[in-house]
Order: sequence, then structure tokens, then C-alpha cells
Amino acid sequence: MTVTLADIIRALNALELARAALTHGASPEARGDARGACTAAVIGLKSAIDAERVNVTTA
Repeated sequence: MTVTLADIIRALNALELARAALTHGASPEARGDARGACTAAVIGLKSAIDAERVNVTTA
């Protein structure tokens, strides 16, 4: 699996948007969506890193 710098930036941006939704009085549905986005971003990156199949490129 190859993870580009852009993939990492997208995941971090998703986490930041989710954090904002969770801390700024979003609706329960939006908070649930934000939690799901956080979880997916973290699990995806962690799984790739744990599997030691990550080649980070700047492409």
C-alpha cells in the first residue's frame, strides 16, 4: 500500500473537521458522522502503518 503525503493531509484535515464538529455544538447526527470520519481516518492510517506496508511518497 502506498500512502501519499496528500493522503495523510486529507486524513488530518478530516480529523480536524470532525474535531470542530464535535466541539462546536453540532447536531447529534453530525456528531455521529464526525466520529465515524475520525475513526475511519485513524484506523486507515494505523492499519497501513502497523502492516508495515506503507511507502510515503510526495506524489
